[in-house]
Amino acid sequence: MKAFDEIYYIDSRKPEAEENLALRLSQLLARYPLPPVYLCIGSDRVTGDSLGPLVGTLLLKVQPTLPVIGTLTDPVHALNLKHTLSFLSEKFPGHPIVAIDASLGSRSHQEFFTVGSGSLEPGAGVDKILGSAGDLFITGIVAPTGPLPQLNLQTVRLSLVMRFAECIAGAVASLTLEKEAAYEKLSL
Repeated sequence: MKAFDEIYYIDSRKPEAEENLALRLSQLLARYPLPPVYLCIGSDRVTGDSLGPLVGTLLLKVQPTLPVIGTLTDPVHALNLKHTLSFLSEKFPGHPIVAIDASLGSRSHQEFFTVGSGSLEPGAGVDKILGSAGDLFITGIVAPTGPLPQLNLQTVRLSLVMRFAECIAGAVASLTLEKEAAYEKLSL
């Protein structure tokens, strides 16, 4: 991760994880006048790195009009990240980009989400330099850092990644549903 202003750790194993994630994300998004775009980063070819594309796919199933880039069928990964970031800056100027990605971290934070302001450095956990992505971020810490980061990502249990993906998608969907309900009340 690059420099950030705020970062919150949320234990994904707690029953209130989705609600806490939605609350923190809502507080961070309140600073921006325009609605967010969700940039879901990762590869569908490595279990531990599939968090972003899984979240993007789940989000579009529940809210097909949500601006989401990165799904299982059209992932955003090392080979197309730079092009995708250029596209986002042209297509959505001024909109906050919420970058969603898997990450490696300390053993004490394994199975935690991070949510905060600032950008991610996709690929940093596996020693790739791909540039910065996002104004805000959500990560799922899927495995500990170590001497063989690629192996750590390849041996992550799919059930963990799915739990993360469902929680993140649920938190984002609840925020957008709340806003839609508020807009409906205003238009009555």
